[in-house]
Amino acid sequence: MRRVAGESFATEEVPVPEVPRHGVLVRVHRALVGTPSGCMGVVVATGEDALLPAPGTRVAGAPRDGTLAEYVALPAARCVPLATEVGRDAACLVAPGAVALDALRRAGAGLGEVVLVSGLDLEGLLAVALARAAGSRVVAVDADPERRKVAVALGAEVACEHGKARANGDAIGGADAVLFARGAVPPVGERGVIRGDLGTDDDEAVTAPLAHVRWTARRNLAHVARLLPLPAPWHEAL
Repeated sequence: MRRVAGESFATEEVPVPEVPRHGVLVRVHRALVGTPSGCMGVVVATGEDALLPAPGTRVAGAPRDGTLAEYVALPAARCVPLATEVGRDAACLVAPGAVALDALRRAGAGLGEVVLVSGLDLEGLLAVALARAAGSRVVAVDADPERRKVAVALGAEVACEHGKARANGDAIGGADAVLFARGAVPPVGERGVIRGDLGTDDDEAVTAPLAHVRWTARRNLAHVARLLPLPAPWHEAL
């Protein structure tokens, strides 16, 4: 199979990955470059777990070894089936959406609370959309005016540059939680700063903090995948 190698984006021929014992082999139809990388495709072979998606199932996931290849191996903990109405491009939002969802869960922000999202890359914008879906009020912060426009379209109550973040947050009652996207640098000593991850892998749950055990990577991925078919503007705006 062909795979993109390194920062040069040159292609190379490599063997097709082996089918994971507790996972699936997927023919990739769409891939998202980033951290985390996300992809969608169709299952072509499954491991030993009877609960795995059957061959022919459309799935989204987050491989541990990158997505820019014709085939990827997805562990069961990082693979979820997709509804038929979810398009290929929207399906690639599942992995970064799971990271944004994990950050919001760690923050504990809920209905009516104010969430400040600093850094409006893809994960930051997804955090804006998911926070609004949860009933939170959102202050979105980024130097790029185009990203701020998208944040407003996704439901941010305020979108501003970094130098105006504190004043705008105070104007609507102060921030209950501060989320920093991966590209943003949190201030030294800032309290309440949260970054997300995919979530705890199922095989790591036994050693994870109690508050994180319920929201595993697979559950975060599945929840975002369930939101995609709903009539909402956020996945179209992104």
